Amino acid sequence: MVSEKHLLMAAWGISPRWGSEEAVGWNWLVNVPSGWSTTLLTGRRGDEQIQWGIDHGQRAPSLIAVEKPRGAWSLRPGRHPLASRLEMWLAYTTDLRLFSLHFQELLRSRRFDLIHQTTIASWRCAMPFHSMGIPTVWGPIGGAEPFPWKYAFQTSFQNCLFEAGRLLTDNVARRRKAVIDAVKSVDVIIVTNKQTETFLRSLGRSKPILRRPMVISQERFTTIRCSAGIKDHHRLNIISGGTVEGRKGFALTIQAVSKLKQRGIPVQFVITGRGVEIPKLRKLSIRCGVGDEVVFATHLDADNYIKQLNASHIFCFPSLRDNSPVTLLEAMAAGCVPIVLDNGGPAGVVTPDCGVVLPLETPVLTVARLEKVLSDLWNGKQTLASMARNSIVEVERNYLESCISQTLADAYALAAEVAKTKPPHKD
Repeated sequence: MVSEKHLLMAAWGISPRWGSEEAVGWNWLVNVPSGWSTTLLTGRRGDEQIQWGIDHGQRAPSLIAVEKPRGAWSLRPGRHPLASRLEMWLAYTTDLRLFSLHFQELLRSRRFDLIHQTTIASWRCAMPFHSMGIPTVWGPIGGAEPFPWKYAFQTSFQNCLFEAGRLLTDNVARRRKAVIDAVKSVDVIIVTNKQTETFLRSLGRSKPILRRPMVISQERFTTIRCSAGIKDHHRLNIISGGTVEGRKGFALTIQAVSKLKQRGIPVQFVITGRGVEIPKLRKLSIRCGVGDEVVFATHLDADNYIKQLNASHIFCFPSLRDNSPVTLLEAMAAGCVPIVLDNGGPAGVVTPDCGVVLPLETPVLTVARLEKVLSDLWNGKQTLASMARNSIVEVERNYLESCISQTLADAYALAAEVAKTKPPHKD
């Protein structure tokens, strides 16, 4: 009989009921392969969310213990978006140091066969556990997607300021010894997109890299499909989701919608979510003559968001920089045909059978391409319907949470093999 192996999973954000970073942590935890028992190392909020899941009958099969380091950061809600991002970054880096210290304490009394750090999903936050003589897995991580500055004027000054700060942070982080050591030394790294893989190789990574884009849960997929109906084709219904930030390319779609209206095509563009870019986009839609055609649905709950997805034909997501958005997968599950730019994670998800990937050119050329693609899809409704069906199939085959189990099994086995080549660990 093979004895059970012990995993330490470090997940800063994790929750069975929320989306984004916390949903990623939960999906990876619940899909730990059989034969492993998991001790979860998380922050204050993660500890609370795991308890919420237990109270509501949602459990991770392999989980046997939850550890929370003393002094873990507590985020303050309701702050300005830029301030919240800065605070989250500080919380990441502070808690990561606490994780490392707490893990060293755990090693005095427990044995672990592998450690997996997930949900601090950026290469800038270096995994600190690789020098402890235990096989290591890091990921999924992303964050190496460049911002195309020729599109900068399509966004607000605030967004440009943020992207400039991000570029500066990148240039500092890529020279940090901790980052370089982690990139080179972790046994297996899991990335969400090709650009991050290429970037890590440029930093000297020679060990294995596995690529695994984000996924959605089977429950979420089923909920979306069960509420689906026949789409109304009296008007071209376009939708876009996620946080309303300048980098998401909403302004490009508004300008394309204006051109469609001028050509007499009945169209509506629904922008869901909240964010600092909304005032700028409202003004742009009025200036472009589509104040009535562009709808800001900023207070949709989960059920109404799904209804809006199922009523839409196109998920127009010309994001200027994106990692691996879950909202794109949800839209495809609802039969929305995705349109994305060839930059970052979305381009790796969208195939020619189910959507359209536009090249990075200039804003004028991108708007023109968007107008043509949207017009062609409206005039070719059979093609639109076929691509919608293919979008659903693509998600069901390749982007449900069950896909994570095989990635984890491969990563854990590979990490154990790679770790055998390391020199013995010295305390």
